[in-house]
Amino acid sequence: MCDYCGCRSEPEIAALSADHERMLTLTAGLRHAHAAGIPATELFAELTPFREPHSLREERGLHPALA
Repeated sequence: MCDYCGCRSEPEIAALSADHERMLTLTAGLRHAHAAGIPATELFAELTPFREPHSLREERGLHPALA
């Protein structure tokens, strides 16, 4: 999502964007932990619940609207 067109003023896009930002933060933490050889069970456990509901919201709501 961009930061200049105003699309984040739409509630669903704002929520998806917030999810993306959280997932990016968590995956960066996972990459750092992996590189350092540190277990990252908590980060993975926090990331996992985001994946399916987020993807379904995109596939059922956002993608059809963009088509």
